[in-house]
Amino acid sequence: MARRLKNKRRIYICGIDSYWAIDGSRGGNGTQFINHSCEPNCYSKAAHGHILFFALRDIEPGEELLLDYGESYHSDRKKCFCGAPSCRGRINA
Repeated sequence: MARRLKNKRRIYICGIDSYWAIDGSRGGNGTQFINHSCEPNCYSKAAHGHILFFALRDIEPGEELLLDYGESYHSDRKKCFCGAPSCRGRINA
């Protein structure tokens, strides 16, 4: 497994299970187009080594894809600025 260099680049890590994760900042994986919201319009599921995204409702063309990160690699102090009425104020649940 390649070692991450410490720098200021964005991190796009999606956990597959307790051992494996996909690092989108090394080769890309599309997760850079999905942002956090406390009121998401999609959810993800890991299956057979892949991450699948499912819509929770109809998503309009050009509408941002929003996922509730729940638990993420972000610090528990990472503030959320999603603007949703039910915003928790933090990225992690």
